Amino acid sequence: MTNRNSTSDPSSETTDCLICFEQIEVGDNIRQIPCRHLFHQTCLDTWLLTRSMFCPICRYDFQPKSEESDDSLDSQHDQNPNSPTNPTSPTSPTSPTSPTNPTNPTNPTNPTNPTNPTNPINLTSPPL
Repeated sequence: MTNRNSTSDPSSETTDCLICFEQIEVGDNIRQIPCRHLFHQTCLDTWLLTRSMFCPICRYDFQPKSEESDDSLDSQHDQNPNSPTNPTSPTSPTSPTSPTNPTNPTNPTNPTNPTNPTNPINLTSPPL
């Protein structure tokens, strides 16, 4: 029995696509992702579009980080500094030092409230 991925002789090494488990042949269209793993182009494209934006081997996240979404959140806060989405704004105009009640789950400014629209959970999904 031979080891197909032996490190003893690099010239005799073969590489398998670990999505389809078929050997990558000379002339095949392949992709190498930033973590340096190789896959057939069609296998990786299908994986990325239908499964996840992570390497199927090491789980390297190669989804681009969106700076635009961070900038849009910052600009929303800058437009209205007294908005309820601004955590530094007072809770009422007559009592600028009144704290929010962190134990009240219905308080819209409660940072621990999972339904709070101002405290979004960042979920990512592959592009359609």
